[in-house]
Amino acid sequence: MDTAASDYRRWIRKTFADLAEEAGAAAPSTLAIQLHALWDGAAQSLQMDHHPEVVRAARDAAAALLDAALPVTYKAL
Repeated sequence: MDTAASDYRRWIRKTFADLAEEAGAAAPSTLAIQLHALWDGAAQSLQMDHHPEVVRAARDAAAALLDAALPVTYKAL
């Protein structure tokens, strides 16, 4: 993988991890990996299938991940 793509992927994962840590996730790096995988899958699916429903499905999946990983104070905001 080229350097720019690798740098971008590291930045995305670090951003997710930093936000997860700030929100109080017990395992911010794990949540970051999960969200990054979801991000990648949604982007690839949208690009290949051109179906906007994938965006809503990814949002719902991300909400479920966040609900499971974050303290009660962040849920249902």
